[in-house]
Amino acid sequence: MAGLGWAILAGAGLLSCWRSSRRSKTGTPATWLLASLALCVVVGLGVLNWNQVQVWHDSETLWTHALSIDPQSPIAHNDWGTALARQGRLAKASEHYRQALEIRPDYAPAHNNWGTALAQQGRLAEAIEHFRQALRLEPNFVDAHYNLGMALAQQGKLAEASEHYRQTLQSKPDYADAHNNLGAALAQQGKLAEAIEHFRQALRLKPDFPDAHNNLGAALAQQQGKLADLVERYGQAVRLKVDDAATQSNLLDALRGLGTGKEHAAHGRKGETAE
Repeated sequence: MAGLGWAILAGAGLLSCWRSSRRSKTGTPATWLLASLALCVVVGLGVLNWNQVQVWHDSETLWTHALSIDPQSPIAHNDWGTALARQGRLAKASEHYRQALEIRPDYAPAHNNWGTALAQQGRLAEAIEHFRQALRLEPNFVDAHYNLGMALAQQGKLAEASEHYRQTLQSKPDYADAHNNLGAALAQQGKLAEAIEHFRQALRLKPDFPDAHNNLGAALAQQQGKLADLVERYGQAVRLKVDDAATQSNLLDALRGLGTGKEHAAHGRKGETAE
């Protein structure tokens, strides 16, 4: 497509020659010379464009062509690795990430992408080191924070995972997956109220998010179970000390909280339907 302008000019030249030849039965030598040159340009540009289309045919031909021209390009190695990872060819993708980092050790995207490939192979410790290195190089690298959070959560390091999800949301507050994952990490730490808020935010951003519906339903059910126990305890306290306004207020709050049972059931149904 880069030769389109020249092709238009050459076509205009051919048209001009054709009109001149119609005015003159034989045409002048200059006219025919110009016509021949224009025709050569059109044909040449057609061949060049056809060759370019072959290069851009798919990601494999594009990046192998780029690497044949510049084998020392870290960007080409990284992007070719990403294309391979999307195809599930993780070992080969990792090899290109490794080559990208041999050429340019401070290339944060290659560290992040290699970490992702390693995590998908279950090699969490290695993956985490690459995510950490990406963040040492680029402290505000959103994808690296999110990926590190997921890897740490898989290792059961929920507090640290939560911190990296929070870092992700500072830079990208509309990231529904990060809200859902942060909610899941918080719920596993018993921080149900905060977890529920993140599940709700995930659903505000992405209403048809089955995981968030299921997680919210489970958190509400767990919260309701705790509230039922609180109601019993506050009830006993009120019976023992009927004039304690603070205890009465706590009992009323717990009773109001039990009204989330209907909401829990609704989210459970939505989660099942979405799946």
